[in-house]
Amino acid sequence: MFLKDYLAMLDALGVARAVIVQSGVHGTNNDVVADAIAQSDNRLKAVALIDEHIADAELARLRQLTTLPP
Repeated sequence: MFLKDYLAMLDALGVARAVIVQSGVHGTNNDVVADAIAQSDNRLKAVALIDEHIADAELARLRQLTTLPP
């Protein structure tokens, strides 16, 4: 529900795109921001929180989510 409200607020403000930042509350689990990006119809990008032990596959997943289409 929060994402729907956030996107509605962006619409009300006339904001087409936004960047969200991973909260320290979730640590390096970026699933919440990844899910928001996936549901945002390419309106959102994110700053992820990672550590030095992140797997290459997870980096690739995050990179795919934050890469703009051609």
